[in-house]
Amino acid sequence: MRHLLLVPVVLAALPAQSLISPVHFAAAEAPSSNINPLGATSQELRFLQIHEDLPAGPITVLGMSFRRNASAVAVPAFGIEMAIACSAGGIPTAAAPDSTFDANHARARTAALARQVVNFGATSGLAVLPRPFEYRIMFDVPVQASSRLVWDMRIFNRTNAATISLDACDSSNLTNPPIAVLSIGQGCFATGQSTRLTVGGGAQMNWPNNQVQMSFTATNGAPNLPGVATLGFDSAQMNGLPLPLPLPGSSGGTSGVCNIYNDIVATIFGSFTGAGTFATPSIAIPVGPELHGLAIFHQVLEVDFAANPLGLVSSGGIGRALVAPHSAPAVGMVGSTGSATATTGLANGNRGTIVQFLR
Repeated sequence: MRHLLLVPVVLAALPAQSLISPVHFAAAEAPSSNINPLGATSQELRFLQIHEDLPAGPITVLGMSFRRNASAVAVPAFGIEMAIACSAGGIPTAAAPDSTFDANHARARTAALARQVVNFGATSGLAVLPRPFEYRIMFDVPVQASSRLVWDMRIFNRTNAATISLDACDSSNLTNPPIAVLSIGQGCFATGQSTRLTVGGGAQMNWPNNQVQMSFTATNGAPNLPGVATLGFDSAQMNGLPLPLPLPGSSGGTSGVCNIYNDIVATIFGSFTGAGTFATPSIAIPVGPELHGLAIFHQVLEVDFAANPLGLVSSGGIGRALVAPHSAPAVGMVGSTGSATATTGLANGNRGTIVQFLR
C-alpha cells in the first residue's frame, strides 16, 4: 500500500532581476544549454548576441556574467583570451539576426574589453536550479544601452580542456516547455548488489491542463523490502542541516556512505520487487504559472537492515525545475567556430545563452 503525504508550499516573492536576459529565466533554469561562448574547447571563436528585453534606458552596463547549465559536477578554473565590442542600436532583430556579424551592430560601437586574458575561477558541484552567475567579465569601458544591447566576443585562446555547458534558451515548446533536470550525487549499495541504488522516474509537463505527471523509480535495490520516495523543494539544507547529509552509521556497513539529498516534505511508500526495482504510480500534480522556476527534488530510500547499522540505504537525487509557458525569447545569436576574426557565422533567432548584465 502506498501513501502520499502532501504538505503546503509557500513561495516567497523573488527579487527583481531586471538585467538578466532573457528576463523570463532570471530566477528559473532554462530548458536548453549552449557551450558558447565560454564553454567550447576550440581555441578561436567569434560569438555575438542581440538582447532586446533590457529596461528602457539609458542604462550603464559595467560587465556581464554567465551561469553554468544545471550540473552537480565541479569544474576547474580556466582562462580565456578575449576581446568584446558592444553597441546599443542596430537594425536586425533578435528574431532574425544577420549572419554577417558587423551588420548586427549600430554604427557606433564601444570597445568594452580590450584583448586580454580573463580568468574564471573553479566552480563547485552545486545541486541547485538554477546555478548562480559565476563566470563574470568586467568591462574596461562602460557600455550605454537602452532596451537593446549587442555584444560581440572574439576568443583567441583558452585553457579549458573539457566543454562546459551554459544555461540557454530557444523558441521551441513555448506553450508547453519541458522540465529542466539535474542529477545529484550517487546512491549507496543495497544488500547483495554490486551496483549503487539508482534513482529514476519521469515527468511530463501538460501546461494546457495546468498539471505535471510525475513518477518516481529506483533500481538495484535489495529484493522484496520496503521503500519510500521522498519529495522536497530544497537541495541545500533540511531543517537547518546542510545537504547532502550522510546517514549516521551507514559508513559502517556494506552499503558504504548513504546520503540524504533533499528535504522531505512529501513521501510515497511502496516496496521493492523481487528484481530489486521500485516504482510509484504516475501522479498528476496541479501547477500554474506562479510556480515558474520551482524545483522539485526527490530520491528513494530502502529499509535494508543487513546493509548497515542504521538499516537504511539511499539512492542519488534528481531535481526537476518547472518552466512556465512564455513568448519567444528576445535574444538572438551568431557564431563562428575556428576564427576570432570571422566576418560571417551561423545565425539563430530567438535563441541564446542566458546573460546577467552588471551595473
